[in-house]
Amino acid sequence: MTSQASGLGRGLAVCTLASLLLIRPALSEPYRDFTAGGPALASCGAYIQAAEAEAANRPADASLNVVFTLEYALFLGTAMGFLSGANFADPVHRNVGARSDIPGQMAWLKTFCRQHTLVSFGEALVALRTALEQSDR
Repeated sequence: MTSQASGLGRGLAVCTLASLLLIRPALSEPYRDFTAGGPALASCGAYIQAAEAEAANRPADASLNVVFTLEYALFLGTAMGFLSGANFADPVHRNVGARSDIPGQMAWLKTFCRQHTLVSFGEALVALRTALEQSDR
């Protein structure tokens, strides 16, 4: 590799790193650091795929309280567990989301995830809780 090609490679790497550092904080600033597991580690794109598979398997007359695919059930359970746990752990805002319903919360996540497909589902959950907290005021 020539020194010019090496310099271009380094320049590209620096530009890529800089763009990631500039973009990532814009998405991450409202998020608190936390350790997550399971579907919270999956991308928003994976959630969109699960939500679309759920919609394709859902009969038109089905109750909103019934889930038809395992993948969607895992994301739904993760979302409800996160919101419940966050409310339990937050000494100030213990009823975030009480004025909304689960289908609405999952629809909000779908909209957010369509706009941020590479963000983790865990980050989307924190964004949901932040939005719910703001709407509860």
